[in-house]
Formats: sequence, C-alpha cells, structure tokens
Amino acid sequence: RERVEVTLSLRVEREEVALEIAGRADVAGGNEVEEIKTTQLPPEELGDNPYHWGQAMLYGYMLARRDGLEAVMVRLTYLQLDSGDVITFTREMRTGELEEQFRFFTDAWFDRRIPQFRAQDRRMEGLLRLQFPFGEYRQGQRDMMEAIERAIRDGGETFVQAPTGTGKTMASLYPALKALGEGLVEKVFYLTAKSTTRTVAEDTLDRLREAGAT
Repeated sequence: RERVEVTLSLRVEREEVALEIAGRADVAGGNEVEEIKTTQLPPEELGDNPYHWGQAMLYGYMLARRDGLEAVMVRLTYLQLDSGDVITFTREMRTGELEEQFRFFTDAWFDRRIPQFRAQDRRMEGLLRLQFPFGEYRQGQRDMMEAIERAIRDGGETFVQAPTGTGKTMASLYPALKALGEGLVEKVFYLTAKSTTRTVAEDTLDRLREAGAT
C-alpha cells in the first residue's frame, strides 16, 4: 500500500500541567502506522524493544483518535545496516489497547514531572523572596552585584578582579540566583579550581538558604 507521512499530535493535561505529543509517522491504507528504525543488531535480537514499540503505539493511538478507528495495524520496521535487510514486525491492536499503552506512558511522565514542576515552583518563589543576607555591603560589593545583574539582563560578560575579603562569592551568587528566580536564566554554574574556594561557595549557599533560597 502507498505510504504517506502525516503529522500526528495529541494534548493531555493533569493538574494544570499540559503534555503535547507530536511527531510524523508513516501511514498506509488509513489504518496502518509504521515506525522505521535503523539498526546493526542481528534479526534475532529485534522485535521486543519496548521503547520502539512504545513510539509506534503512541502514533497508533493518535491516528485512531484522529480518525475514529476501532483498530490499527502497528508496524515496527528495521533496516539492518550491515546486511541491508528489512525486518518488519506487525501487531493489530484495538484502540482500547493502544489507549492503555498511551495512558501508561503519559501517566509515567506526569508522575515523574509534576513533582519536579512543583519543586521548581517552590524554588522560584523562594528565590523571588530572597533577601541579601547581610545588613550592609562590603566596599565595592554593591557595584559588583550591579555589574553582574546588568550582564545577566543584557546578555554580556563581567570580569572582576578584587582582593580577598571583598565578598566576591556572595556578590556573584546572590544576583545570579535572583535572576534564576525571575526566569532570566535557566541554570547557574559556579566553577572553582580550589577546594578552599569551593568551601566558601558552599558556605555562601548555606547563608542564602537561610535567607530564603530553596
């Protein structure tokens, strides 16, 4: 049968978290969906890969939902790179079976990701409330923080040379974590070549946690 590549998508929600699954699949005859993979494994080791079947079944369920099908022919085809052989496995599946598989995968995703999102929200809320943990700034510390804030906001770079005791670690981490809470950056990395300065960074983070960071 003639095969055409179609775009399939489906959106599901749980607890105000939305997951949209989309992709392009090969469809034939209106009720056959095929997922094609390349491999160097021998034929006897193919056919049972749960991730490959899972992807094919997701496409099968999205096709069934889109076109109101009662059953879908799900094909998993491998091109063996060493020999050039084409190996195909086929399963005829009812839409109810495909839905069970779809729910299994999406429920696993929600179960893992929703707690992560909630923890991230709590962290962001804490960072937004974060206050500078000392009553006053050391000499030059406020200027350094403002320079780092501008660099983060404008996408630039800041190089600082200052003597020991200036409070460089706090002046670096505090504006960076505030920017993280405001959504200006996704991650903060603090790199050091010495174990002593690593200890200073850890102590600084402890103070910031006491000041509200989570």
